[in-house]
Amino acid sequence: MRYLKVFAILVVIVILVCAFSFLTNRHVFRKWKVALPQTDTLSWANFYWGGEELSGKYYNRVAIWIPAHIQGIPNPVKFQFDTGVPTSELYAKNLRSLEQKYPAIQSSRLNSIFQFWDRRESVKNLMLTMGNIKCTTPDCVILRDFGSDLALLNTTDTLELGTIGTDIFENHLLVIDYPNQRFAICDQLPNAYQTAMVNMEYGAAKKIIVPMVYKGKKYRITFDTGSSLFSLLVPEKKIEAFTNGPVVDTIRISSWGNVHDVTGRIMNDSFELGGKRFENVRVYGNHTDHGIDPSSDAITGNALFWNHVVIVDFKHKKFGIK
Repeated sequence: MRYLKVFAILVVIVILVCAFSFLTNRHVFRKWKVALPQTDTLSWANFYWGGEELSGKYYNRVAIWIPAHIQGIPNPVKFQFDTGVPTSELYAKNLRSLEQKYPAIQSSRLNSIFQFWDRRESVKNLMLTMGNIKCTTPDCVILRDFGSDLALLNTTDTLELGTIGTDIFENHLLVIDYPNQRFAICDQLPNAYQTAMVNMEYGAAKKIIVPMVYKGKKYRITFDTGSSLFSLLVPEKKIEAFTNGPVVDTIRISSWGNVHDVTGRIMNDSFELGGKRFENVRVYGNHTDHGIDPSSDAITGNALFWNHVVIVDFKHKKFGIK
């Protein structure tokens, strides 16, 4: 009986320690602090387009890259800008190439060892600078088994390190100036960028869902800057809701390591998205559905906004196009 009591006490202690560890750690993950300047003008960070040959044709705007610096790494670095992912992440294989050379950048467990079921890792107390924007986080999560080994030749080499997701912008406004290839984070929108805003969804899944009206029917569209080429990308099984036109284009793409074809058709009519009307838009059917959030009807990428400024108000859940 005595041993049973001791065993029971030990079990209770383990449960309490695990619960305490979980409750104290879960609030730290995904929390970024952005140092915003005390000025009425926006502080910008530049981005640039990455090109790639797909299906025998070269496309200039396959991805958005953000040049940046990380404290502890002398090299310039770059991140893909992807509002389709909820978490800003470092790629494990890329990071592994740096840890031996730069001791200030080391991976460790994201959470306490008492959360033995959670094997995720992070870099602690990361400081990231993008243009005039400075961001810090207690934990920048590492995407396991992703990326590629880096060949470090000298400190002028630009290193691809990961992805910038939506978590950095939470509780702020994100302004994406596509024509001038720059973006800003702010708490107050200057008068020059004021425009009509519509309600958007931004919930537990950390997806930006924007309303679209097409032929009198409402659709829920995910705004995903990682889906750069496509004005509208839908599951192939839903394509007939948007067009009955013939296939005019086929592109073989890779999404997070998954290679598949998408086929393009011209939409039958114009539509309204984010308070703006668009016409003669090409919609692509995704034959695998990979990368499309099943909770929304489609994805809109960067192609629809090349000539516009997009404003995402995460705090008040508003979306505007100027």
